[in-house]
Parts: sequence; structure tokens; C-alpha cells
Amino acid sequence: MSAAAFIVAALAVGRATRLVINDRFPFARPQAWLHETDEGAWFQVMVTCPWCLSGWLSLLTLGVLEWRYSVPLPAVVWFGLWWSAVAAYWLLELLAKYGASDEPPPYIDLDDDEFS
Repeated sequence: MSAAAFIVAALAVGRATRLVINDRFPFARPQAWLHETDEGAWFQVMVTCPWCLSGWLSLLTLGVLEWRYSVPLPAVVWFGLWWSAVAAYWLLELLAKYGASDEPPPYIDLDDDEFS
């Protein structure tokens, strides 16, 4: 498995996680159903938590990569893919929050007297 395939897989899992959890199209009805179910049901937690869902999607993606390529140390690759996908998910969250608005992203002004 090449590094490019790993990066593309991590970005794809991060995007798929955001698609299922946050985006309203095409999952508006299933999301409404999930929020109507009992709070804390195991399936609701597994599908609405980005940490949990990205882990399961990473495992599924690793299965596809194992079928297509020969993946050395699949457990290590799964763990790396999972955490890379989580990082991609949060990067997409930042882009969605600050990319569509005029609000500037948060930053620390080092010239401010508070940090002197």
C-alpha cells in the first residue's frame, strides 16, 4: 500500500464521517430518526459520534484496502487510518465553520498585552 493510497483513504473516511454525522443530504431522515430514539442507545452513539463512526469506517476501508493491496501490519494501519480520519474530520469541521462565513478563524494575537 502506498502513502498516497493511505492519505486518500484517510481523507475519504474523514469526509464520509462528516457526511453521515453533519450533512443533511442525503441523510436527513435517518438523522431525524436517530435523534428521536432513546438517548444513549448504543446504535445512536455509534453513528453520531465522530470518534466511533470514523473507527468503524476506517475498519471497513482497511478491509477494502486489504482486498486490493497487501497491507502490512493491518492493526497498525487501521489505528493510523482511524486517527488520520479523525484529524481530517475536524479539519473539515473548521473549513465548514469558517470557510462559509466572514468570521475570521480563531488565532492568538501575540502583540496583545495579555501575552507580554
